[in-house]
Amino acid sequence: MKNSLKNIDKILAEATGKNRIAGASVLVWQGGKEQYYTQAGHADIAADSLLQRDTIFRIYSMTKPVTAAAVMLLFERGLLDIADPVREFLPGFANQHVSTPDGPVPVKRELTIKDLLGMTAGMPYPDDLNAETGRAVDTIFNEVDGSLRGPGGGNIGTVEFANRLGGCPLLFHPGEGWIYGTCSDVAAAIVEVVSGKRFGEFLHDEFFAPLGMVDTAFYVPSEKQHRLARTYEESADGLIEYTDPRLGIQNRMQSPPAFESGGAGLASTIDDYLLFLRMLLGKGALGNVRILSEAAYDYFTTARISPMQQQAKDIFCGGASGYAYGNFLDVMTDCSQMTAFARKGEFIGAGWLGTHFFVSPADDLIFLYMTQSIRQSTTCYVRRCRNVVYAALSVKPSPSSSISSAR
Repeated sequence: MKNSLKNIDKILAEATGKNRIAGASVLVWQGGKEQYYTQAGHADIAADSLLQRDTIFRIYSMTKPVTAAAVMLLFERGLLDIADPVREFLPGFANQHVSTPDGPVPVKRELTIKDLLGMTAGMPYPDDLNAETGRAVDTIFNEVDGSLRGPGGGNIGTVEFANRLGGCPLLFHPGEGWIYGTCSDVAAAIVEVVSGKRFGEFLHDEFFAPLGMVDTAFYVPSEKQHRLARTYEESADGLIEYTDPRLGIQNRMQSPPAFESGGAGLASTIDDYLLFLRMLLGKGALGNVRILSEAAYDYFTTARISPMQQQAKDIFCGGASGYAYGNFLDVMTDCSQMTAFARKGEFIGAGWLGTHFFVSPADDLIFLYMTQSIRQSTTCYVRRCRNVVYAALSVKPSPSSSISSAR
């Protein structure tokens, strides 16, 4: 089995050798133990610093499942209801409007937490294609990014940021479409309001400390900065370093940020994030530490969008991919749509800089892939690695259209 998994080394060698990525690490966990770990390439090309097992990565949208887990925890404690209107927690979401060709119109119904968790709220990321809505969101992100170019961690907090988003026109009426966007940032603000703690403090107390995730946070302190990988992008001259802030996230993550993004803000290591995924694989528990009830876990990992919303998701993602959506997770429901090996019930997450995971409960399996290159969210290298994993671990997946990702 491990001889077969060594094919992953060849895939990473090709990716780094062709300058598609600077470096990457892969971890495979099954049957209660690590089955394989490998790494290749650099964390910092200019310094000739090789990627290490304790390298810290900006995980961007792999923050989203952590945010959803936080909402599930408040849900199971009876501190909020998924059907609650968002404006009950964030007054900026009162009296919302939808952008139409004929001008703004009032929403047909109020936006709810359920709309946020399913990405059915009509709240996109900054996007020129979305005209008025995209421009309004872009203005807010530009203000946050601009504040990060100076010293410190900016001056717009998580709750203030979310309330400002509430003033942006929606792309469609709540529940009447699907668009990947800022819903998880709003969910993080709700966690702050309900818990009475900063979002990062809540995550530390309820998830990171109990699970032993010692390197996961919204910034990287000075004593760990040497472990933070550099960020790269492809160019005609090969890989070049990318240093700009993105979606309100400091590139070097040197200061505690005012805005703790529930959609993109966390940094972590491959071993830290594995602990979070092992908790999910354990239906809410890791060893003797229970984080979520099994009822919350079941709700969390079940796709919950309607057929109409699914159709909108498939269009947004460039065609049917076989993954439905719920609680900031893609959940495999139709393996026939995949051009990679897949398993019904597996759930995945990926980040803008190339981080990726899948969990297959049916196979007691976790796959983690970490890299730091823009626009590398889910590539042929990830698909090839997952094929090797499924084949080597002797499961019987259904071969099938590509892993589609909007991150």
